Amino acid sequence: VPTAELTIGLMLATGRRMAEGDAAIRRGDFQGWRARFYGTGLAGSTVGIIGMGQVGRAIAKRLQAFDCRILYSDPQVMQVEQDSPWDASAVTLERLLAESDFVVPMVPMNATTLHLIDRSALAAMKPGAILVNACRGSVVDENAVADALESGHLGGYGADVFELEEWHRGDRPAHINPRLLSHPRTFFTPHLGSAVDRVRREIALEAADNILQALRGEVPKGAINDVRRRLPT
Repeated sequence: VPTAELTIGLMLATGRRMAEGDAAIRRGDFQGWRARFYGTGLAGSTVGIIGMGQVGRAIAKRLQAFDCRILYSDPQVMQVEQDSPWDASAVTLERLLAESDFVVPMVPMNATTLHLIDRSALAAMKPGAILVNACRGSVVDENAVADALESGHLGGYGADVFELEEWHRGDRPAHINPRLLSHPRTFFTPHLGSAVDRVRREIALEAADNILQALRGEVPKGAINDVRRRLPT
């Protein structure tokens, strides 16, 4: 799952303050090793995943290489023997926020997840924790994140998605919050979750197969709703 891979990259880049280090190099501020830009390493950290669907499980699988302690919050508790070969503890959202070094929401966008990570959720996170969002922009309240970064409570914010992308929201912001763009403890990518050549080719081929199935009067294998009543007889 390429989104899981990108999420790991965002966690590493944000936690290790790579954007700040890159900027220092580019402005000529480098004379060799110095004790600066200390960050949060991923190895041995506690990672909280909110939503343990396909992508959430793929993230957890990849985190095994970093020997992470994994907490997750999901209405559907995994059966470890069937769903995963690793240890992942199901906990309440409150406990996940309080104990995690990295908080990773990976949920769909709906009425219950709009601003799931709001001011109260950010306040419940441990001081210095890193927030990474690669699911949907509006799952996170960007204004609240900017405040938490500026106060120093939030240790960093990495994102591949933004609130301005939510066209269904009449109150969506027109721009990414400039306080986020200017803050040194942020790291952003322009919605690259599935931007892998092989993966995009597979997506296009699957879409074509679904179209052909529908034209033949069959139920497309990728249908998420009941299309049988709409098919020609």
